Amino acid sequence: NLLCCHGPTIDWKELETFESISSNKSDTYRSSFGYLGRLELALYFRELELAERMSTALQPYMSHEAQYVIVVKNIFYSGLTFSGLARKRRGSARQYRLKASKLLKIMEKHCRTKGLNPLHKSLIMKADLLACHSRDVQEVGRAYDQGIEAALKISFIQDAALASELAGEYFMLHDQDKARHYFCQAQHLYSEVSKMDSSYFCELIE
Repeated sequence: NLLCCHGPTIDWKELETFESISSNKSDTYRSSFGYLGRLELALYFRELELAERMSTALQPYMSHEAQYVIVVKNIFYSGLTFSGLARKRRGSARQYRLKASKLLKIMEKHCRTKGLNPLHKSLIMKADLLACHSRDVQEVGRAYDQGIEAALKISFIQDAALASELAGEYFMLHDQDKARHYFCQAQHLYSEVSKMDSSYFCELIE
């Protein structure tokens, strides 16, 4: 049901049309993964209003029975959606910063209590939240670099690419050379992810 993503453009209205058929367990998984996938895609393409709606739709499925990977990704993508909206919607910036901050604290708690696997995600969230209010441009840059380095250290290349793109977006307003550096880095990392995906599907076909 993501065929609307094929071709040169994405039909965002069609992509958003997604409803759970029933409340049985298999459909709960289907719905949670469905909304999560749309949240992720909307965030990556900076369709932040759609990402916010998908985040809201996903929350009823975030019970104690939800799979850990879905819970962590929900926190990560929703948090980055809110920090992005804090920069985009100046009139509602405080409201979105508070939402992003709340999710960052939850992610940090996961790191303390359930292991450090999502540490790089918390660092990226922290950097993007810092970009909403800090006047210290160098501090923000160091925070993004820390998150990117932590992601690459455990081979979460897609998260490092996203963080690089967010850093580039931030530095567009402060330092064009640094923005170019981060965007080039993001492009390189995304191409690495694409190569990995292509290799994976080739192996499946063989």
